[in-house]
Amino acid sequence: MKLYYITYQDFPSNKANSQQTITTCKYLSLNNVDTTLYFPLRKDENTDESVVIENFYEFENIGFKLRGLPHKLKFEKLKFFKKGYFQLTQIVWSIQSLNFIFHNQPKPDYIMTRADWILFLLSRKNFPVVFECHQLTKTRKLILKYAIKKNTTKIIFMNDRLLADSGLKNLEKNQVLIQSNGYDEDYFEQGISKEKNTFIFAGNLTRSNKKRGVDLIIDYFNDERLQDYSLKIIGDADEEYLHELEKRAQNNVSILGYLKKSKVIQEMQKSEFGLLINTHQSTHSLIHTDPLKFYEYSAAGLKIIAPDFPAHRNLDKYSNLYLYKNDNKESFIKTIEDLSSAAVSEQSDKNIQTYSDRIKNIINFL
Repeated sequence: MKLYYITYQDFPSNKANSQQTITTCKYLSLNNVDTTLYFPLRKDENTDESVVIENFYEFENIGFKLRGLPHKLKFEKLKFFKKGYFQLTQIVWSIQSLNFIFHNQPKPDYIMTRADWILFLLSRKNFPVVFECHQLTKTRKLILKYAIKKNTTKIIFMNDRLLADSGLKNLEKNQVLIQSNGYDEDYFEQGISKEKNTFIFAGNLTRSNKKRGVDLIIDYFNDERLQDYSLKIIGDADEEYLHELEKRAQNNVSILGYLKKSKVIQEMQKSEFGLLINTHQSTHSLIHTDPLKFYEYSAAGLKIIAPDFPAHRNLDKYSNLYLYKNDNKESFIKTIEDLSSAAVSEQSDKNIQTYSDRIKNIINFL
């Protein structure tokens, strides 16, 4: 099978969505799918040089082909009309890129994408397209309703709630797959000892230039009832925000900044507890997210605590997840106290899907 993954994302990038896409391509290739990843060269640091990508994501062999395509319209420095101009740049890039690919490359069996306008344009052509739906927007819901009318369109939803809220009805079974995230087992090692009473938060510290509540968690750990616990915060942010967090933190909180993926997983495996942090201001975070970190924490054998959001309740089938009332310090501390006497379920990591299994399910769907 020949498959092109065409996406409007940055590579290399430490964002979770870019990590998900690059891992998808990795495991497609490992399952004998002839895979090429196409993406825009819209920033100076974007590149399709295999050596750079392999070093950044710590792959021994990239396994699939990389092709960065020109992106002439720039939007990063705009102060006004950012959302509208972002849509325009994506439409222009999608049209130009598909014209180049269809006129200069062998036709694949499928094109896979997370980009709205790639989905729209391929649906118009009645070309076999598989869209990965990780979140919903007004534009996306309209495009999904149009695209699903074509029997050449398939959609992968990360969870049932995304499908329910998409507005799509009377769907053919062979057009829709509910497929959750998973963890990349290649990063995990055996025999790493755990450090008692250690917490970890790993992930970007801001999202869309907005704080994710890490500063509030640091304030919780300043409470004397949590002085016997330590917290490691691993993630990228601008220097000003990192400095602000360091000033808030007492001795039991360490701000480690950005680390390579293998090092992050090592720190997870050494920890006893994992934190999922989000804010209620984003519908995606509140209702639809299927967080990659949950699967990695679970694979590392962590007890996981998270704010009591509908999206996190969707994960309650797993025995290693504990919820607290959002923005409520007393609930947070009470949850930790209860967790301290709870054993990690021996089955917690065995119930969590690997990325290899995830991709096998997708290949069977195709």
